[in-house]
Amino acid sequence: MRELSEQVDRLLADFPFVEGRSDSTGQWSPRIEIFQRSNEFVIRADLPGLTKSDVTVDVTEDTMTIHGERRQEPEERGLLLSEPGFGTFRRTVPLPKGVKSDSVKATFKNGVLEIVMITTEVHRAAAEHLTPTTHKLFSELPREKARAIFLTRALRGIERIAKHASADAISEAAAAPTDVSVVMHALEQPEIIAELKADDPLAPARIRGLQERQRLLSVGDGTWDAEAVAKHLRLSRQAVNRRRQQGTLLGIHAGRHGYLYPAWQFTREGTIKGLETVLSFLHHHDAWMQQIFMVNANDRLGGDTPLKALRAGHLEDVKRAARAYGEHGAA
Repeated sequence: MRELSEQVDRLLADFPFVEGRSDSTGQWSPRIEIFQRSNEFVIRADLPGLTKSDVTVDVTEDTMTIHGERRQEPEERGLLLSEPGFGTFRRTVPLPKGVKSDSVKATFKNGVLEIVMITTEVHRAAAEHLTPTTHKLFSELPREKARAIFLTRALRGIERIAKHASADAISEAAAAPTDVSVVMHALEQPEIIAELKADDPLAPARIRGLQERQRLLSVGDGTWDAEAVAKHLRLSRQAVNRRRQQGTLLGIHAGRHGYLYPAWQFTREGTIKGLETVLSFLHHHDAWMQQIFMVNANDRLGGDTPLKALRAGHLEDVKRAARAYGEHGAA
């Protein structure tokens, strides 16, 4: 895994030109793909309009360089746009550990140069544990640079966790039902928190924050998505979104998945009585703070949660508590 992470690190530094265009020096950079195929490390370069004799491949112990020249044809009359780059080009790819540079084989067909080198067992074993999506990210580095950076750093973090966690902690985390929960279980281990704190003093607080958010989302019957809310209230999804924007429904942003709606706010008939009024007193706060207010014990309500008090019909008491909470937030 370390070799694979180091590979991506070095690859990310090797994209100096815009794909397929010339730079100010007259050089242009062909588009390439890099991927693992069984026990082979494969590099493909798109070189339309060139022949085998126009391209040279140089391989050293730790780099592979493609270079050559695309000659510009005489301009056709009436030509308005010509995007292919012309002039000399050079593309150097650092080779990861485990690649046998003396095993290189190159083929050139239909404007595509494919270079294949054999990888060692260690490098191949690490790559074979990646999902197809992960392989796709590595092969599309120029277009997915931000994701590849994230993936590289995340792999480093997981490698560090695995190195410092006890055998029992690793076994417990590995038994988690999903890939994400495997990581979350590992982050809960005291020895991991201590290790992370050495680099980031706020790491324990961040982890507690993640755990608290997970707890908040699981209160009651968890959360519903917009489609479930629309079906329950017999509204369109657009109407549900409008009610959330107007502050009459509580929806928590969940990234690309849209919004999650805490299930406690719904009853068989619709929404819990008094919800809109209470939320109006909490409009100074974001959705997370509103959720915290509703499901946590409140001294102004004798230690009950506002949700429990609201269900019991004590709307005025909850309004007073919400007003105080709102005033505190506004201050």
